[in-house]
Amino acid sequence: MIYRDAFAEQVFAFPIYGLGKCLPDGMLLSLAVVCVGGAGYVMRNLRRSRVGAFLMATITLALSVRAFAQTSSEVATEKPLRFDVVSIRPSGESSRMAVGILPDGYEAIAVPLETVLYVAYAPAPFYKHLEEVKGFPSWATTEKYDLIAKVAPEDAERWRNLKVNNWHTSVELQSMLRAVLAERCHLQIHGEEGMTDAYALVRRPNAPPLTESTELPTAGTIMEFTDGAKAVFEKREGERVYTFYNTPMSELAIFIGIPSKRLVEDRTGLHGRYKLVLHAPDPTSQESEGEQADRPVPYDLRAIGMTVENIKVHSTIWTIDRMDRPTPN
Repeated sequence: MIYRDAFAEQVFAFPIYGLGKCLPDGMLLSLAVVCVGGAGYVMRNLRRSRVGAFLMATITLALSVRAFAQTSSEVATEKPLRFDVVSIRPSGESSRMAVGILPDGYEAIAVPLETVLYVAYAPAPFYKHLEEVKGFPSWATTEKYDLIAKVAPEDAERWRNLKVNNWHTSVELQSMLRAVLAERCHLQIHGEEGMTDAYALVRRPNAPPLTESTELPTAGTIMEFTDGAKAVFEKREGERVYTFYNTPMSELAIFIGIPSKRLVEDRTGLHGRYKLVLHAPDPTSQESEGEQADRPVPYDLRAIGMTVENIKVHSTIWTIDRMDRPTPN
């Protein structure tokens, strides 16, 4: 639980670009306590509200997945996983937003079905890919539904052992959700290859070499990442400090990209594990949101000999040709 609280605090406390300084306290509290909860869906006609809802869905999905999916089964020769029972019904007044992985299935409660479609088709974190799915019918962006999908009892172990990474939706889950949308919403969609803006994490010219380290933390508020990487988070006067241990550059790039304007891709050429210290201004300090927004990423990368450069990366632009309201259960 320490991992989830600290990670949620770091993500929501930053001025996520387009989102404002933070999400409502109720959202953060709900995430910290139950990890798949959240505040009600707010008005979609404000873009910051839309991004906030998608951000909550992405984080709750990532954290709830990590709660139990740690290993991978060799399933290449087995039949593809499918949901055995799927319920989709309009949300009731008492429904509270919850998007996440269950021990025997998946749930998306009190959210428009566009959220499910983004999980099914967009790379994670999918709130950074809102412009890569086009053609939603208006009902899919405004009407809230409760979707609960369960696997068959004989598939429960395979489901629990799916290989997943924080901030990366598993290919199996995407395939399963695509099948649900095709069957229940008659979804017809096509994709075209394109390019999108991103940042490359690179070494600064003449930066001193980094020393590889597999040291692990023994105290503090510890955040755990994939592949054994860990970080200790602490608040100091006017700044937030993240000390990374046993961390590959690929994991650092993902972390940096969470509150940044664009996705961050590792192009450092470094393949070891390192101990690194990242500093970031506390969003409650004197620095204004406007000043922070001038930065491509809200961290001091110079201290670790890094910077980011503008790049283009390949992406798929999806266009919805047909999407009906879900058929009755």
